[in-house]
Amino acid sequence: MRIRIKNPKAFFEEIKREKSLKLFSKEIGINYNNIKRWYRGENTIDENSFNILINKHPNKLKWLKNIIKLDNTWGQSFAGKISVIRLGKNGVKRKMEIARAHRKLNNYKKFDLKLNKNFCEFYGALMGDGCLTSYKKWDGFYAYDIIIVGDKYKDKEYHYYLKKLIEKEFDIKAKIVEIKSRDYRKIIIKRKGLFESLNKLGFPIGKKGKRLAIPKQIIKLDWSKKKNIIRGLFDTDGSILAKKHEKYRYPYITICSMSDKLLLQLLKLLRKNNYPFYIIKNKKYTGGIWMRGNKNVIRWMNDIGSSNDKHLFKYKYWLKNGSLPPKVYNPIGLVG
Repeated sequence: MRIRIKNPKAFFEEIKREKSLKLFSKEIGINYNNIKRWYRGENTIDENSFNILINKHPNKLKWLKNIIKLDNTWGQSFAGKISVIRLGKNGVKRKMEIARAHRKLNNYKKFDLKLNKNFCEFYGALMGDGCLTSYKKWDGFYAYDIIIVGDKYKDKEYHYYLKKLIEKEFDIKAKIVEIKSRDYRKIIIKRKGLFESLNKLGFPIGKKGKRLAIPKQIIKLDWSKKKNIIRGLFDTDGSILAKKHEKYRYPYITICSMSDKLLLQLLKLLRKNNYPFYIIKNKKYTGGIWMRGNKNVIRWMNDIGSSNDKHLFKYKYWLKNGSLPPKVYNPIGLVG
């Protein structure tokens, strides 16, 4: 049963006795957000919560006469009647068609992942700047989104590259979304089947943080495939840079991560292939692996390489000029 109070603001003003709603919610042990919605009359009150409230109310008998008791399914019935009145039968039919079309965005199709070079590069990019997120939509159904985020300007061309790679590899549509008021862009894939396959492979849902690691199935692959996951990570969470005290002459390759497990996996994997990386972890960095040296960087770019224009431009700038200052400019924008 649900309870609707005829004048909820007056009801709560009397019961809280000049206290703030927040303090009152703490005293009675009921969620503050729920109290706010009841106070505004936005939501009905569940029977258990109402019993707690009414038993603490100084004017209990008065307010018991000023409530409406509703069945738990009243909202569905009421909404259905209102929709028919407002929209008419054809309008309701059209609304249902839109809802079904909306649901088809996450229509289920099973994905058998092929652990090839393109998939490994995509998975590396997802590990760097991506996430799996699931949430309840307005129609009551759940969305299953695969998202890769990047800088609005620096990663523009790279995101178009990734979009094509994703669409070719999985035979699906990916969408690039820009928000004018923000400095980032994102690639969104709405496919429940791919979402579940990636999660089954080992990619965590929600905040990945310290849970992130290269899956065992990928660790077992040949270097020719495996290095592409490192390429994807470098293009999203990596950098090529030089230091001031060395007059910006000696470039470094870096990859950062919050996951110690991932950093140790990368360190072992790269050292096994004769890349002399080392781990840096201090107050300024959440964690990262670094490699220094002209020959090492040249070998990296020829072997592992990059698909991100900002890295490629900086590398070519260093080759041409013999130094890599903090900010260098290309037609796309600042990439330092």
